[in-house]
Amino acid sequence: MKSNSLSDTCSHFFKIILPDTLQHKELGIPEKFVRKFGDQLRSAATLTVPNGRAWQVGLRKDGETICFSEGWHDFVECHSISAGYFLLFKYIKNSNFHVLIFEKTACEINYPDNGQEPENEDFDMRIEACETENLVKENNGPRQGKLNCDEVLHCKRRRLDINDEDELELFSVLEDMRIIMSKRYRNLAAEEKRRLISAARLFKPTNPSFIILLRTSSMCYRLYMPLEFTDKYLHRNDASIKLKVSDSREWSVQLSRNRARGWIYTQRGWNAFSKDMDLQPGDVCVFELIRMKDPLMKVSIFAASSKRVHLSG
Repeated sequence: MKSNSLSDTCSHFFKIILPDTLQHKELGIPEKFVRKFGDQLRSAATLTVPNGRAWQVGLRKDGETICFSEGWHDFVECHSISAGYFLLFKYIKNSNFHVLIFEKTACEINYPDNGQEPENEDFDMRIEACETENLVKENNGPRQGKLNCDEVLHCKRRRLDINDEDELELFSVLEDMRIIMSKRYRNLAAEEKRRLISAARLFKPTNPSFIILLRTSSMCYRLYMPLEFTDKYLHRNDASIKLKVSDSREWSVQLSRNRARGWIYTQRGWNAFSKDMDLQPGDVCVFELIRMKDPLMKVSIFAASSKRVHLSG
């Protein structure tokens, strides 16, 4: 006989993501749900998305209030969740939830492949600038001075299986410069493609580098470094890096790791750097590793607005 007890029934709730939700890096569970199922919830919950990946997220309890806490921000970052997104939670039992994520178009997102490295909510590409690691030398970077993203240089096109003419040009430039781009970010706006092409042509790396197009304000809080880059060029015991720009200013930025997946991301110090450099959505940043021991990276910034100065590290 089927039981009609609350413990055997499924329940749903939804949450609309607000700016404050992102800032606090926690998500509150509705009080009515907590009254029904709060006694079943343990110190951690499992969130499973349609691609089959399960996330362990801590639960913070304060009286009758329960929030998804530790690990929640990683979930948000990996799925590029921003203000206005709609999340539908289906409770199974034993602190297990199935989660559907809808973007601001009211359509469900394309979930990353299980095991794929997280996106920054920003666009990221990887440059394999050198085929050997011993090419990392101090003060051996690209040209210095102001860089104008409107400069256009001609580039040989190679045969690629891409129909869009703008994408063909972009991928030709990236291929010529040994740049790898995430397949999830091929649906770029024309202006984004133009800036990326300009930045890629202007920057001629001689050391291991990666390039990122900053798309949202999440860049102020955390920046995931490409796994392909960190696996090859950063050591496991590197707890911080230094960032340097053309006027010789330096910032120390702490690094943190997702031990289960191996991802490395910035923490304390990155927010100060982004504010000091007035980083804005649409800016392109190129990071070049010029010293491997006590890692030092030159940062070249290609500003989205022509009214702002373009800086080369």
